[in-house]
Amino acid sequence: MRDIGYSLETAIADLIDNSISAGADRIDVICDVACDDPCVIILDNG
Repeated sequence: MRDIGYSLETAIADLIDNSISAGADRIDVICDVACDDPCVIILDNG
């Protein structure tokens, strides 16, 4: 996706927008960069 200009920031914003559209009233964004395999986790209740 990066090759077509879809940045990490845009992807996260899109996921959060989807959560809001699904009626989520809680959205958690967790960034774990302290491990060998860094990740971003997005959790919602929508």
